[in-house]
Amino acid sequence: MKLVQQQTRRFDTLAQTRTAHAQRRIWLAPLLAFAEAKRWTLFSEYAEQASLASSTRATYWAVLHSAAADLKKPMTPAIKAIQKRLDEAAAERLPWTLAENQFVSLEGMTKLLPLAAENPLVLAVVLSWTIGHRIGDVLKLRTENVAVDVPFPNLRGKVSRLTFVEGKTIHKIGKYSVFLSDSVPFNDAWKSHVARHASRPYLFLESEALLNKDDLAKATEAAERKLLAEVERHIGRIDLRAIRRGGLSQMSSAGSSDEEVITFSKHASPGMLQAYLRAGQFNGAVASTQAAITANQFQQLERPWNWRGQL
Repeated sequence: MKLVQQQTRRFDTLAQTRTAHAQRRIWLAPLLAFAEAKRWTLFSEYAEQASLASSTRATYWAVLHSAAADLKKPMTPAIKAIQKRLDEAAAERLPWTLAENQFVSLEGMTKLLPLAAENPLVLAVVLSWTIGHRIGDVLKLRTENVAVDVPFPNLRGKVSRLTFVEGKTIHKIGKYSVFLSDSVPFNDAWKSHVARHASRPYLFLESEALLNKDDLAKATEAAERKLLAEVERHIGRIDLRAIRRGGLSQMSSAGSSDEEVITFSKHASPGMLQAYLRAGQFNGAVASTQAAITANQFQQLERPWNWRGQL
């Protein structure tokens, strides 16, 4: 119960601690002036333009209509039906919520290594784990931004340079590069894949042309579903974030300092890095408890929202 209370209080102050999210929700408030059908149309257009994840859409729609109480607007059956559809879509998009495997261990990665030479999506998983990056960002890696056999200062061997220009991380820090040593155990599979697909716009996506924002998001999600299914066959069901978290955890446990790990993770501070790593220390029982907490938090949305950043 104490854990539920703590996390519920944290949810109550969400708008204060995440100003950008609060601002987006406030921007939606004018939609309440429209009739239900028009409101849904405008909301859908906004969600598409902003590329909101299905879970975010469900949350924003709920928060929007929690504000309706202040304006004496009823929660009609039509609005509830839309909320149900959004919640169901979010549940389908996030099948890993109750996954026990919250990080991919070194042992698990060892099982995947032999498959990397034959399966490009498994290679993407191995690469993501090794450099501690989001799998979605790795899948968006453009072939033209990958260079192999690059000399590196104070290193006898050579490296591969991976420059990221798309993905979640670049929205925070801009374009950046990471380097992959030739000594990694999947080096042959990696270089072979780069050579075979030199003319492909995206190194891991089966596309013959650069995609627009929406198509790129759809292609990335499709690839994520495929790789999760492949990984599940060999090491069990995992959370998408388990790939990045597992690699960063391995770096940390192998003796790398927080500052060294952050050069890969791009977290804003050592505290944020450690909080991210600790978040993976779940088991099935704890994950089930977290699901109950989340349900409790969504019940808070039924309380009036006063648009000053507090519930």
